[in-house]
Amino acid sequence: MKEEIDRQNEIKEEMIHNISHDLKTPIALIQTYAQSIKDDIYPYGDKDSSVDVILENTDRLEKKVKSLLYLKSIRLHKWTNWR
Repeated sequence: MKEEIDRQNEIKEEMIHNISHDLKTPIALIQTYAQSIKDDIYPYGDKDSSVDVILENTDRLEKKVKSLLYLKSIRLHKWTNWR
């Protein structure tokens, strides 16, 4: 039983680490590109391309959050049925 709990905790910690990384990357890109637009600097050559990077990364974040909420709902459903 203790081994199973330890294994689940390891999986949970790894998942948290991965999720954290997956969220930080698009946030950093959004911040960088928003600041560059504010400063009239366009890394991709024009404003529209820079805005596209921001929009693509907000879409990535939205999908990740929806996936997390879906996983939580599955876990909650399993836990509720287990009780």
